[in-house]
Amino acid sequence: MNEKELLNLKERIEDADRDAARLEGQMTSLMESLKKLGYSSIEAAKKALKKLDDSIEEEEGKLNTAIRKVEEQYEAI
Repeated sequence: MNEKELLNLKERIEDADRDAARLEGQMTSLMESLKKLGYSSIEAAKKALKKLDDSIEEEEGKLNTAIRKVEEQYEAI
């Protein structure tokens, strides 16, 4: 490698180091936020979100059923 290539490589390594530090900071911030919300890990938060999503889908199903019943009753009039 010539000097220019080495300097370019050094710059890319420094950029990667900065990116890694930034991502580490974001991960720390995310974990702190999750802990404030009562979750011990990202997996625990994912499970809670899955339960919430399932609950929302269930309630949407109930709502759609109720709407259909009202529509059927209205059409029968």
